[in-house]
Amino acid sequence: MSVKPFIPAETILPEITVKAVILSIILTVVLGAANAYLGMKIGITVSASIPAAIISMGVLRWFRESNVLENSIVQTAASTGEGLVAGVIFTLPALLTLHYWQTFDYWQTVLVALIGGILGIIFSVPLRRIMLADPDLRFPEGVAIASVLKVSAGTDISMKPLAYGGLIGGFISFAQSGLQIFSESVSCWFVHNERMIGLGIGFSPAIIAAGYIVGAFVGVSVIIGMVIAWLFCLPWLSFGAHMDMHNLMDSAMQIWSTKIRYIGVGTMLVGGAWTFICLCRPLIKSIRTNMKLYKKENNQTELLRTEKDIPMRYLNWLLVIMLVPLFTFLYSSLTQTDIVLSHMMHITLTTSATLITVIAGFILSAICAYFAGLVGSSSSPISGVSLSVILLASVIFWAIVHHSIDLSVPKIALHIAAYTIIVTGIITSSGVISNDTIQDLKSGQLVGSTPWKQQIMLLVGVTAAAFAIPEVLKLLFNAYGIAGIMPRPNMDPNQMLAAPQATLMAAVAKGVFGGKLQWNLIFTGMVVGALSIIADEIAKRKDLRIPVLAVGMGIYLPFDVTSALAIGGLLSWFVHRRSEKLPTKRRDHNRQNATMLACGLVAGSALMGVILAIPFVIMQSSDALRIMPAGMTWLANLLGCLSLAVLVTWIYRTAMKK
Repeated sequence: MSVKPFIPAETILPEITVKAVILSIILTVVLGAANAYLGMKIGITVSASIPAAIISMGVLRWFRESNVLENSIVQTAASTGEGLVAGVIFTLPALLTLHYWQTFDYWQTVLVALIGGILGIIFSVPLRRIMLADPDLRFPEGVAIASVLKVSAGTDISMKPLAYGGLIGGFISFAQSGLQIFSESVSCWFVHNERMIGLGIGFSPAIIAAGYIVGAFVGVSVIIGMVIAWLFCLPWLSFGAHMDMHNLMDSAMQIWSTKIRYIGVGTMLVGGAWTFICLCRPLIKSIRTNMKLYKKENNQTELLRTEKDIPMRYLNWLLVIMLVPLFTFLYSSLTQTDIVLSHMMHITLTTSATLITVIAGFILSAICAYFAGLVGSSSSPISGVSLSVILLASVIFWAIVHHSIDLSVPKIALHIAAYTIIVTGIITSSGVISNDTIQDLKSGQLVGSTPWKQQIMLLVGVTAAAFAIPEVLKLLFNAYGIAGIMPRPNMDPNQMLAAPQATLMAAVAKGVFGGKLQWNLIFTGMVVGALSIIADEIAKRKDLRIPVLAVGMGIYLPFDVTSALAIGGLLSWFVHRRSEKLPTKRRDHNRQNATMLACGLVAGSALMGVILAIPFVIMQSSDALRIMPAGMTWLANLLGCLSLAVLVTWIYRTAMKK
């Protein structure tokens, strides 16, 4: 699919400059630290690309010479901080839960992030061409980032929809997460015949706007997943379960987090495998294309500047070189456990772990890149796919070692589970970096960045983030405690960072090696995934889609996220259908403004989420700015519903203006 970049390929502008590199490193660390807190507190990280682009615009304008491609370079590198943080916080806090670590080990954390991040960049380069050329992938956040970057160039593109959207998105997020005068969601739960039934709606402007950008197919698929999770699975799994009649929501969320999520994991396991199978042919084609380009480079045939990746020969050598520290690190990590193995078995397990890391890392990178194109990185259920990875890795490691060690000994089972989590941490880090990388390369394609320069800056960002993350995690652990583990007595448990994904990772690993995993729920999810694939194949015949991974998202993610995404998707369908009656020129103009408005909502809300993390960390409380009394929840719910109505009406009227 041909794309005309904002800056033509023939135009040469400075991209990697001293000020851009310095600003990139600073933003990588700062935004990564903020997301570490948010991710472990609420289980979701905020994409740092849009906030980084906006901050970069503001800072670089103070310099006499700056350009849109420098801004692109800065946000490309800065996004790696949030990406690596997600890969680490979704996995390594599980080692605290297992009491394998007493605090975050600095060098092990650095190596998990650094090795995984570099592998993710290596894997993402050959994926760039096939993902960016797929017409089914809308790259909502990549488009939003490009819109922000284009505005920085002072073009004739109207900044008003973007600016207004950013202001309102930021205000609503501040009112929701900061002042807490707007609810972030509202829900209703009741019990009938000993079965719990209920559902809720989320009001996040960023997710609603992202849903509008990704469109109806994803929205409908997410709704299907929500119906399966909350209207079928919840009544089924709540029958006979202990329920707190005074707080049904907590009971519902407990059932969702300990049971329903496993069904989502099974669905995404099948969906991930199917997605990779479908990607095999275009992926092979991409590799062949890259080989042809490599030959062209050797023949000194000039490529367009906007199509030049890091040459494949360099990537191949970098991959071979990375195998050495990867094998050494995994060998050393196994040595540090209390698992007693023969030398041959030690080598066998380390070699298997190395192969799994490379193969699974590439597969996860491909799936996460697909997710970035489908729903954007903020809504991408990476943690759910990572659960599939730790499940598969645990089963493989169990098959290798169960004849050599006594897994009935709790300490031995715990240590092999910890080793599996370390391996999964590297794989997850590679996946999340690919998720952010493809999104950044898409925005770069739209504005006219040079891909190989973006990829170089990704390596810079990964290195800076990897060395900073461990100290940030230690600071947060000492301030709040993480995943039920407190570093000192008499700490407030209400301020603890729950790290929900890492807690679930620990449960899966312990379940496999301890023989207590809920396989029946995972198999149920796999059946749902298989049925979704069949439905999608039938829908394709009528030019419709039911992406199985989106169905899995609807089951796995919390209702406030999936419902907001679905609302935005359905609004997009309704608006596009009604706007067909408008004159072509007016319709296209309105759609552009509505998309810009949605991009602004994403940008403002995401930036406010990062900004709020700073006072939360300083004041050691996510309620530090709260002004709404606890007894007036009804008013917060009413204002939250009103904010949803205002957003939906605003986007609709912008798209339908006559």
